[in-house]
Amino acid sequence: MLQLPPFRADDTTSLQILRAPRMELVKYLRLDDDERSLRRAPIHKEVFYLTEISRVVRDRCMSKCVFCERRVTATSGVDHFRPLRNARALDGTNFPDSYTWLAYDFDNLILTCDECKFNKSNFFPVEGRRADSSMRLNDVEELENRHLINPYNDNISTHLECLFDGWFEPKTYRGKATISILNLNREELIAEREVEARRFAIELMELFNSSSAYDRLENVIDYQKEFAGVRLNILKRILKGSGLTNKFQSINFPFALNRKALGEVSENEKRRVLQQIEDLPGDDSRRRRWDGAMSVSDTPRPRRGVSPWSRVERNGGLSNIEINNFKGISALKLEISPHVGTGAAPCLMLLGENSVGKTSVLQAIALALLGASEAKRLKLKSRDFLSGQTHGRWDQLTPPDPVTTLSFRFGVDAIYHYDAGQNEIIGEDQVRTIVLGYGPRRYFDPLGSKRTGKASARVVTLFNPKATIPHPGSWLSQLSSEEFAQVAQVIRAVLSLKNDDRIVRSSENLICIEFDGQPIPLERLSDGYKSVISMVVDIVRELLSRYPIIEEAEAIVLIDEIETHLHPRLKMRIMSALRDALPRVQFIATTHDPLCLHGMDDGEVVVLQRMADGAIRKLENLPSVKGMRADQLLTSDYFGLSSTTDPATELSMARYVQAVSSSPEGLSLEADRLISHLTMGNDSQERVIREAMGRFIAERERPVERLRPEISGEAVDAVLNALRNM
Repeated sequence: MLQLPPFRADDTTSLQILRAPRMELVKYLRLDDDERSLRRAPIHKEVFYLTEISRVVRDRCMSKCVFCERRVTATSGVDHFRPLRNARALDGTNFPDSYTWLAYDFDNLILTCDECKFNKSNFFPVEGRRADSSMRLNDVEELENRHLINPYNDNISTHLECLFDGWFEPKTYRGKATISILNLNREELIAEREVEARRFAIELMELFNSSSAYDRLENVIDYQKEFAGVRLNILKRILKGSGLTNKFQSINFPFALNRKALGEVSENEKRRVLQQIEDLPGDDSRRRRWDGAMSVSDTPRPRRGVSPWSRVERNGGLSNIEINNFKGISALKLEISPHVGTGAAPCLMLLGENSVGKTSVLQAIALALLGASEAKRLKLKSRDFLSGQTHGRWDQLTPPDPVTTLSFRFGVDAIYHYDAGQNEIIGEDQVRTIVLGYGPRRYFDPLGSKRTGKASARVVTLFNPKATIPHPGSWLSQLSSEEFAQVAQVIRAVLSLKNDDRIVRSSENLICIEFDGQPIPLERLSDGYKSVISMVVDIVRELLSRYPIIEEAEAIVLIDEIETHLHPRLKMRIMSALRDALPRVQFIATTHDPLCLHGMDDGEVVVLQRMADGAIRKLENLPSVKGMRADQLLTSDYFGLSSTTDPATELSMARYVQAVSSSPEGLSLEADRLISHLTMGNDSQERVIREAMGRFIAERERPVERLRPEISGEAVDAVLNALRNM
């Protein structure tokens, strides 16, 4: 770690961007406690990804993680030293209001890598009194006895030492807590720090053996590079061991070494430094080290009832999906890139015509996440997911084994392997994460509210269209005020309710939504509202059984045909609303509706296409999904329609293509000749473009060995070549 400089005065111009969101936050903080408990704090996380903000923070943090000093990618974004809300103590106790009011304070903004951000989560242990929203950050720093090292305010070497083999040894309780929470002694970091320490020792020996009077210690420490803090920490230890600390170390910030030329160092002093460098590795190897023992609770117990998720660990969600020989999918690889813009979990939306395997992808993921024992509980028939072979006919006599491999951002892979020869599922029994699956018919049973304690029951509607979701009403009526408030916050966010609309429990213990002051019971809402609310409440119900704070809850939620029952206005915001309400939940959904692509990033929308040989492939080189209208999406490679204006013309075009392609060669040429006489256009350029468009649409309308983006690219190249040759 490295102590970092203060913000420069000219950097504060970016504060203007934060003025409006800060004032909105102040209005929220001034609401009474009851009203505030039913709402989420209006924190606009997207502003932390704006160039004007991220540039300032990156410059101050030197584009490195402030904890592990690894280079931070552009997608990692800005983090907060004190969490935005729900600060957590080491024993797992949560403090809901800490530290919302510091969301836009620049001295609370830091840069972290994905792994340190994942480890830090909302941990912010404090001994004694915790600050309240009436205090400014400087006063908070003075009041709180925090247990995390602050890279802006703390002298790092006071709290920890970097040993020569890369191990971080704590010197204070604050050092212990920081190492434990951030897992700074993870194996790969220790190895990288050891390499840097050995390289530094060689450079330092060469420097002190140099006869040049102009060589300086600053030459071997570049603060912009990775692990500069490791070098500085070891250097301080060497100088202290050789009695030269006062000669070289400046008391002035930032941690600069006194600009004394090495030529002023006596030969005896040089020998002491060189001897210290030689002795340090052996001395460190013989040191008695901290055993790392510190209780950090990140696995709260289930709050009530039976939960299948008590043993699941946080893993950051899926990063890669590989499916082989599952139903109609022979081989498919999908990569889930980090979400840029709000820091929410990356999601995936699957598109494609009917029977291209969208639902199969969801089912394969569900089976792999459940583990072997829970997958068996679904009692699926092997013929329903084994692939078939065509040798003049369809059969499943010798099917290959279906295998699904899921990779997480952090953690061990999950694998589903069905031995087709032995008719049994092979693999581990462990449930990897909370996994919830919802088929296209998301109805709840008015008479049924109970749920079995098995994980497989949470995905059954993906496999059984007649299965229902438990009625949410009785569960909601049993919640404590604090738990009900969390559920209400999520429903408000997903439905985008107006400020005056409320979710309430009536005196008859009915769950109602007040629209313009009129309470409407859950059962009387429209099918669209009931569908969304029943699914959202079901998700929250499962998350609360494992995580006391919904915003920290991790899960993978699979939704088939997410647009079902939704009004176009709700379709347009459903994905962004779900992501805002449940920021650490990874949603993988399918849709046939372009409106549901709003809220998705480029790379988060996958289009599956069936080839002429029956193989299912993922389309590559898709255009940017951002900013496209619904009609543009429909006629793009995402949906592949040739027109949105006249279905009859679409059908006629398909019939023409089929008729011409199946005609004898002579008739096909004659048809092309007749069509060419009908070509319209005011000039040669229009005729060339119209001809290329006609060929492109005809190619795209029939199954071929090429993907739609390839045909599009060829059409563009053909037009350009034709225009160049005119």
